[in-house]
Amino acid sequence: MRRLTWFLLLLAGCAHDPPPPARPELPPEVKTALANVPDDATRLREIVTLDKSNEEKKVQVAELEKTVADLQAKLDAALHASKDPTPAASSPVGRDVPGGSRVKVELSGELVFSPASARITRAGRKALDQIAEVLKTTNAKRIEVAGHTDSQPIGKKYEDNWQLSAERARRVVAYLAEKGLAGKHMIAAGYADTEPVDTADTDDARRKNRRVEIFIEPNAP
Repeated sequence: MRRLTWFLLLLAGCAHDPPPPARPELPPEVKTALANVPDDATRLREIVTLDKSNEEKKVQVAELEKTVADLQAKLDAALHASKDPTPAASSPVGRDVPGGSRVKVELSGELVFSPASARITRAGRKALDQIAEVLKTTNAKRIEVAGHTDSQPIGKKYEDNWQLSAERARRVVAYLAEKGLAGKHMIAAGYADTEPVDTADTDDARRKNRRVEIFIEPNAP
């Protein structure tokens, strides 16, 4: 009986205990932040996806490196076969930027064009023929032909070096298109004397600056 009385009194006391305090309402921005916090499973999936993406990129970079290296070797061999016996026929092939994805072919102005003219010489056509043959078997998505001149005043046929350099680039693009390259993948640009490779005021420096550069991007967008 005493135990029952004690139990009833205990229940009566609990019935009069005050309710626990209400939890404070979180600000809306805090609720949003908490809702956007990923759980452990989501974090793990993101890490796995990122690792897979990095591996795929490594494979793509390796494939691009091989493509560029193969293209360099083919162009170099082709241009050596087309060399004119004169010193002006230097035709280096290399990366536009070390480790970059563009291959640059540089042809001296004396090799490709007659002096102060946009007419392509016989030796120039021979070199461009070799380049075209290589590029037709290469996945070249973007080809830019850049014309460069020296800083000397131009003759009467062209208004200035801008016009001459642009016309030379255009003639090269047109010639490559005649040899079977897709025109939609090619760009012609004239730079006049704004990008000299040698700034000295000498005949040798001016000879170096008169050039045509062909930039080839195998995997351009």
